[in-house]
Amino acid sequence: MTEQAEAMKLSGDQLLALMVASERRNRQSHDDSSTAPITPFAPCAVCDTAVDSQKATLGMADVDERVLTVGPCGHRMSYNRKVAEQMAGRVQKIVDEEKKPVSVWGTICSLEEDPPYAYQRSHVLPSEADPRGGDVQLAEVPSHITRDGRDDQPEDGRPWPWLRVSLNSEDAVLHARQVREVWESMGAWLQQVGEER
Repeated sequence: MTEQAEAMKLSGDQLLALMVASERRNRQSHDDSSTAPITPFAPCAVCDTAVDSQKATLGMADVDERVLTVGPCGHRMSYNRKVAEQMAGRVQKIVDEEKKPVSVWGTICSLEEDPPYAYQRSHVLPSEADPRGGDVQLAEVPSHITRDGRDDQPEDGRPWPWLRVSLNSEDAVLHARQVREVWESMGAWLQQVGEER
């Protein structure tokens, strides 16, 4: 039986899983500061057992076929080199996204569905006919977030005394005392304005 007949052809999803695991391992092996254990290889696509070694060789079907032999089970899987090259950007993006730190902020208000009005300069009286776009968001640090990075506090507790105010891509962080001052000013303004005109 030839190598081509013995090797199972990997699906796109199977090849992607294999490439993502390999990229993780590759990055970890080049990161001198990492203390995390090396990411395991992707499980065998044939028998779903853990893999402790893998070796790629040239296939026999055409010049772009590669055959991956995994151990300890010894199963062989084939894939197309050009398809793998086309998937490389997607693999990089997946692994890059995993490296991004998780935000400590939880959005509590967003005007995305009812966007703000565009500022028309200081001498122009705003109008509901003005163009609209962007977003205004308020975000808190929920009670279950802790300084040591653990997630072991109750979710229904008091949030941290910080509020993030975002206007489009610009962010500002306010302490509770500053939020109180803004809130009091906005409350007084709302009382003066009364009903909408």
